[in-house]
Order: sequence, then structure tokens, then C-alpha cells
Amino acid sequence: MSKRTLQRALRAEGYQRRVIRKAIGLRLPNKRNRVAWCRGKLHLPVIGFWDRVIFSDEGKVEVAANKQSTCGEGPEKNGTRHA
Repeated sequence: MSKRTLQRALRAEGYQRRVIRKAIGLRLPNKRNRVAWCRGKLHLPVIGFWDRVIFSDEGKVEVAANKQSTCGEGPEKNGTRHA
């Protein structure tokens, strides 16, 4: 199977690939707010709180030889995109 055939098949199934735009830097007040939020969560117990939190990442990021980052996402589920 050729590379192009595989690319077409994946696109037909709803998979996407695109170049990531450079992230916008956070301003100092936003950085402080994030740190304050994290510090406020430090006292929460691992058992009873954090063990109920679900961390998920359905994406994939690749850094190419030309140092250009790309990300890929799977097909939408039930008509809604999950972030």
C-alpha cells in the first residue's frame, strides 16, 4: 500500500493532521492565577479526589525533522469532538 493511499484512507475515516500554530505566551497575571489554582489543589487527597479525575489525551503530536510540530486527531464520536 502506498503512503498516499494510506493518507486518503485515514482522511476518509475522519482522521486529520495539521500544523500547530505557535502557542501564545501567557501574561504574568494568568501565570500567577494558574500557580494559585495549583497551590489550592495541593491539599486535596490522592485517594478520594484525584483518583476520580480522568486524564485523557486522544491526540498525538510529532516534531518533524524541520522542527515543525503537527498534531493528529481521530474521528469525531457521536457528532461531537472530544478535547
